[in-house]
Amino acid sequence: VSASRTAVARSRSLAGLSILCNQQFVENRVYEEEPEEPAEKGSVEPDESEEALRARWGAALKTGLGALRQKVFFDENGDPDGDDADDVYNSRPLPFVIGTPQFLASDG
Repeated sequence: VSASRTAVARSRSLAGLSILCNQQFVENRVYEEEPEEPAEKGSVEPDESEEALRARWGAALKTGLGALRQKVFFDENGDPDGDDADDVYNSRPLPFVIGTPQFLASDG
């Protein structure tokens, strides 16, 4: 029911915008951009930028591997694949819904 209400509201707003577009002139401008000046060749040393790039890629790789360790993969039958499946999210209980008596009585 809420999905159909959302679809109707979207359709009505698009129709309203279409009517407005047909009744009112909307000006679009395109400005020319000034060409950028090339940086000086001696301002950045290639060794320093390569080291910084390697450090960023290394940090990104460590973060990605950490995320993969938390991911649980399943086989065709729906069983967890592998013995080292760490599921940190399903090991904790869900929080209480805000406003319920259990939420008001809890410490967190």
